Amino acid sequence: MNQQPRRMHLLYVAFALLRTVKNLAFLLVLAAVRIISGDGLSASVYWTIGGVLLLLLLSGLYQIAAWRRFTYQEEEDRLVIRSGLLQRREKAIYYSRIHSVSIEQPLIQRLLGVVQLKIETPGGSSDGDAVLEVLSSAEAERLQGMLEQAAVSMEMRPESSYEPAEMAAENADSLHNRTGDEGDGLPNSSASLGNGRGGSGAGNFPNGATSSPQLVPQLLYRLTTPQLLRAALTELNLGLGLAFIAGIYSFAGDILPGSLVNQLMDNARGYITGIQALLGAVLIGLIFAWLLSLVLFIVKYAGFSVYRSGERLSVRYGLLERRQFVFHPRHVQAVTVKESAIRRWLGFAQIQLHVVSSGRDAKAPVLHPFIHRSEVQTLLDSVVPGFLYRQPEYRSPSRALWAYVWPGLLIGGIITAAGIYFLSMYGLLIGLVLVLVIVLLDYGRYRRSGAALDEERLIIANRYVSHYTHCVLWKHIEAFSFTGSRLQRRQHLLTLRLYIAAGHTTFQTNRLEHREAEQVSRWYSRSHRAADREQ
Repeated sequence: MNQQPRRMHLLYVAFALLRTVKNLAFLLVLAAVRIISGDGLSASVYWTIGGVLLLLLLSGLYQIAAWRRFTYQEEEDRLVIRSGLLQRREKAIYYSRIHSVSIEQPLIQRLLGVVQLKIETPGGSSDGDAVLEVLSSAEAERLQGMLEQAAVSMEMRPESSYEPAEMAAENADSLHNRTGDEGDGLPNSSASLGNGRGGSGAGNFPNGATSSPQLVPQLLYRLTTPQLLRAALTELNLGLGLAFIAGIYSFAGDILPGSLVNQLMDNARGYITGIQALLGAVLIGLIFAWLLSLVLFIVKYAGFSVYRSGERLSVRYGLLERRQFVFHPRHVQAVTVKESAIRRWLGFAQIQLHVVSSGRDAKAPVLHPFIHRSEVQTLLDSVVPGFLYRQPEYRSPSRALWAYVWPGLLIGGIITAAGIYFLSMYGLLIGLVLVLVIVLLDYGRYRRSGAALDEERLIIANRYVSHYTHCVLWKHIEAFSFTGSRLQRRQHLLTLRLYIAAGHTTFQTNRLEHREAEQVSRWYSRSHRAADREQ
């Protein structure tokens, strides 16, 4: 039997009001500025505050009504969501078409014991096909387990035994919507409702799932505290540190008087004089960026663990904001092994998965944030079999080296000239060091970029600051192209670029030999593949 419709947690109304307050914050700031500037509690201030309170009252009444009219119901082969005040909407998501179920729990929601659950199917909206914004933790875990078990049960049964008539009539679309006025004959959402918090139905499943035994998540591995600390110590994100410093400077400029900011900047310039002080400031900046990266890595990946429930995988992590991503291994379209400069030197890497999902937003859950390179293939074989981690065999020829290096030399030369103009000999020294760093990075790109073929798999390697190795299955490649400038084509060099459906992700490697590019093209061609199989 179908379960009774359920509602989200009542705290949904509070979070909706918080969003309204955020949107109206500029009016409150305007009123505060008028008071501070000397106007006091003038009539305009009273009108502003009164208008904000009125809007909050109306918004609260609307959100309460919207909360009461929003229900979700578990049926035999689908999850049905009904919403809308004047115009009723109904959305059905079939269990057999669900690709991923994710749970997010920001800090405020974690303190209040509620979470957000998102269900995605291929071809849906970028925000997810169904987003239950505020559920209790117990209800979210129950619903996620039910969806997971129902999906596994559907996969184990013959298609004809569970495919509904609506799916056959609509060419097996995973999702259908109906909209209409109150008199359209849609199910009445004011029927008897569950409380959305588990209730007595916590162990009940739709009829399509009753034949499957209860799934108990099996822990595959967990990142230990020493591993987490070692991984955090090798994390360095310079861009994040610079963005943080720029944000502090911008925030200080907004809240502090301009004269005070100028005085602080003048004092800083007085201290930072000479090459030693400049190098010291750069060193302090690097240490700050490293410490910030360390803290953020621990906050993000604390408690990292991977579970298997049936055939599906569950990735869980987060200290302040807990995240959980559930998906089937067959929905993984590509694997990326990322090696930062420090981790590559130490022999460690990070594994990311590109999972097909709705919308344009790429879903790239981390399968392991800190693993030794010698263990990568073993982990892939046990968790997402079919993907390979190996070095490329097709590399850029020696005549492509200049094409890698000259843009960096040009940029470094311009910066060096500017440094000489402003800092004299110190600028020359800094510029030469910068040119050396750029040349070494470009040479690393030349040495590490390439591609390899292995039956149904294409491996692409490239490097900027970090080194990336991507493995893509032939059946998941949506588009495939070779490009090259006129100069590159004269040198018989081509850039390989391919696309996959998971987040519309693009992979590329630069300046392959023309004959090797033709081999890759032949591997991808359907006609040539059919001919090769016949032979």
